[in-house]
Amino acid sequence: MPGPVASPGMLLALAITLVATITDLRSRRIPNWLSYPAMLAGAGMVLAGALTGWSEAMGVPDAMESLGGFLLGATLLGVLYLSHGGGAGDVKLAAALGILLGPVALAGTLLAGCIAAGFGALGLVALRLLQQSQPSPGGRLSNALRGNMPMAPFFLAGLLLHWMN
Repeated sequence: MPGPVASPGMLLALAITLVATITDLRSRRIPNWLSYPAMLAGAGMVLAGALTGWSEAMGVPDAMESLGGFLLGATLLGVLYLSHGGGAGDVKLAAALGILLGPVALAGTLLAGCIAAGFGALGLVALRLLQQSQPSPGGRLSNALRGNMPMAPFFLAGLLLHWMN
């Protein structure tokens, strides 16, 4: 059985998410210099695919699916951001991926990424509990749950899992 096809659209999505993962791990930020050009590059690929009729060969959705993916990513992650559950960089990364993937593939990517993030959060809490030696006024568990976790690595995991299926 052949492996997953590396279309230009998927390669661009993987490259963007890999760079976002590196910056998110280093600084807990996904910079605008990555997000906005990623959106423009995705929109350019969608436009090129529409004008040439090669959307499928390029591995990008048609214009309406791309718009739907953008809106889905911006809305889902925007709600998390507004409820203090994520960063603005996560919103822009999800919107850029939505342009390149469309709503169905983005939903699969985000779902797989959320499952991976859940396991990552459990591991992080366990690690923090093991590292705490002194009890604190808020309790060990409440202290272990504090802090943020970079999300781009889980977007990358979700994208890879979605791509391989």
